[in-house]
Amino acid sequence: MLDSYAHYRLFYNQWSQALKKIKEILGLPELSTYWARHTWATIAASLDIPKETIAAALGHELGNSITSIYIDYDLRKVDTANRLVIDSLHLPS
Repeated sequence: MLDSYAHYRLFYNQWSQALKKIKEILGLPELSTYWARHTWATIAASLDIPKETIAAALGHELGNSITSIYIDYDLRKVDTANRLVIDSLHLPS
């Protein structure tokens, strides 16, 4: 557990070293914990994982608006939803 500052710093240092190695291996210009969390949340949202689950995975309190900052929503899903609703109305042409 990360109960103490010493444990937290050890974990953070190891995490930073691992990210640096991954960045070099993949040839990425940028890689940070924020980038990793942002990417994970965006992928999770694209897989229709509920926002509440994403929030919990990120360690956010339920109903916290911060979670939305981490997600780049795919607006094609909104377009598809709108088309489905419109089509369900059976409006005359």
